[in-house]
Amino acid sequence: MPDRICALEIWVELLNGDVKKLTRAMATEINDVLRKTEGWKQPRSPMRIKRYGLQKGFKRINKIVNIIWNENLVCVLNKYYKIGFF
Repeated sequence: MPDRICALEIWVELLNGDVKKLTRAMATEINDVLRKTEGWKQPRSPMRIKRYGLQKGFKRINKIVNIIWNENLVCVLNKYYKIGFF
C-alpha cells in the first residue's frame, strides 16, 4: 500500500479513467473522500507522486489501520481463494 496518493492516481489506477479526462469537479470529489478516510492527511504543499509528478495529494499517517486492513484482506483471500498465506 502506498504512503502517498493523489486524486489523479485514484482516477487512473482504480477507476480506469483517462488522465486527460479528469475534471476539477471529479478531483474535488475524490479528494473529499480521501479527507474523510481515516489514516490519511493532506499536507499544505504539493508532493511528488510516483508516475504522476508533483501533485496535491495525501500522505498516510496511520500505518496500523492499514496493517489491520491488509491482514483482513489476506484473511479474505485465504478464505475464498485458498491462497494459504497463514
